[in-house]
Amino acid sequence: LGGPIPSIMEYTTFRDMYDRGILTVAAAGNGGNFLFSFPASYTGVMSVGATDFDLEKAPFSQYNFQVDISAPGVDVLSTFPTQNPCQICDAVGEYQYGTISGTSMA
Repeated sequence: LGGPIPSIMEYTTFRDMYDRGILTVAAAGNGGNFLFSFPASYTGVMSVGATDFDLEKAPFSQYNFQVDISAPGVDVLSTFPTQNPCQICDAVGEYQYGTISGTSMA
């Protein structure tokens, strides 16, 4: 999970991974504003925003110069746990498929 507050330990870890040639990809955040979200906004981390059905910026997607790429992130079909009711999705059916929106889905 990301958040608005950077961490020296996280920064160092992601910088070291980048220096070793490891690509790290992180969701840009769902605040719908231009503020930074971490780890997506660390240098060397590929930040992914979300688009809607019209390939426009999704209303919830972060947007700032650290966002490197965007992909569909609205009503993405996914699987969900079948043990408990799904609190973050609109799951239906025997196999618990449902849709969810967010930069993590992009």
